[in-house]
Amino acid sequence: MTELLTTADVATILQVSPQRVRSLARDGVLPAVRDEGGSGWLFRADGVQEYQEHRSPRRGPGPRGPQGVPDRSPAVRGGGQAASPRSEELAALQVENEELRAEVARLRAQCQDLSAHLQRSRSLSEVLVRELG
Repeated sequence: MTELLTTADVATILQVSPQRVRSLARDGVLPAVRDEGGSGWLFRADGVQEYQEHRSPRRGPGPRGPQGVPDRSPAVRGGGQAASPRSEELAALQVENEELRAEVARLRAQCQDLSAHLQRSRSLSEVLVRELG
């Protein structure tokens, strides 16, 4: 299973602010899914690493087209076919998230069952102590 990172973790790794990380997630530039409470983002460590390897090290305005006008083509914006791998990765993250939620629900039910068994064992122990004791 892939390691998941919080917004703060990613901000530290990328050396940017948490606000920038959230913006990258909202814009689909950095693949992420909402956490279970919906209040934050979760990022796959390998997705962050891939982003880090492919991001431009320079600062300043984005790519420019002819006559110095910012280039808004789909490939630069992350739209069109260029976004397809990201969309696929996001879909995979969403599937993995749902699988994890199902696993959590299964484990919670198992925990409740074990708790009930423990309570019955304690009750039987008390009866035995009273009867034999």
